Amino acid sequence: MRVLSLISTLLVVGNTAVTAWGADLTKIDRTIAKEPAYKSKPKYCLLVFGPEAKTRVWLVLDGDTLYVDRNGNGDLTEKGERFVLALDEYDRKRGQRVWKVGDIAASGDKVRYTDLQVSDISEDAKYVGGLGPGHGISVNVPVGKDRVPQCAGGFVYPRHGFRLHFAPRPADAPIVHFGGPLRMILLQPQRLTAGMKVGLEYELEARVGSPGLGKDTAALINSDDPLDASSDALPARAVTELEFADRDGQKQRLRARLVYD
Repeated sequence: MRVLSLISTLLVVGNTAVTAWGADLTKIDRTIAKEPAYKSKPKYCLLVFGPEAKTRVWLVLDGDTLYVDRNGNGDLTEKGERFVLALDEYDRKRGQRVWKVGDIAASGDKVRYTDLQVSDISEDAKYVGGLGPGHGISVNVPVGKDRVPQCAGGFVYPRHGFRLHFAPRPADAPIVHFGGPLRMILLQPQRLTAGMKVGLEYELEARVGSPGLGKDTAALINSDDPLDASSDALPARAVTELEFADRDGQKQRLRARLVYD
């Protein structure tokens, strides 16, 4: 993937729950209409799809079983929504589990999100094959003609420490937004919150993606080269703003044009 490097005083937008053109994720009702009888303590995550987040798909992890509300009707007891981890996909010694779910239909079956995959990687995994610890979710989104993949959590850049964790109850479930309005998202915001000194250079990385609700819920565009001239998935340039308070407590704003390299 091409990297967006921001030098000196530049940077970006945060991982917020509301976008200028999208839905307010904080107002989404996180209740489930019907649930199966679980065998262990379930863990919850909500996926929303499309610019307005109208399609909503629950993920519930029950031990080695993953329930996926693929038709988005809130009923997790229906046929075809229970995924038991296959033995050839599970290596307990390595501490990694992967469920290959398949496709999600949205907007009355007119828009299709393909190859949904969910992972659960333990913190002490000996080998994760490029996946980071915590939960990870990946799906191909219909962005541009290449239908680039969008990823969240452990599927995203392990070296940056993304840790998406499912919640013990639906009301606290993290929300991941696929196919939502795209923004530039800072990968390591702690580099800013730790303070910046005048006269020093800072290199910060950002990716393009859709913000979610909760820690490490950003669904980032993940492609070997989404900005190639043959792809119309993303623009080659963008404008970003950085808002901050100076040493006197006065609000300042910087605006800059950024070029992907």
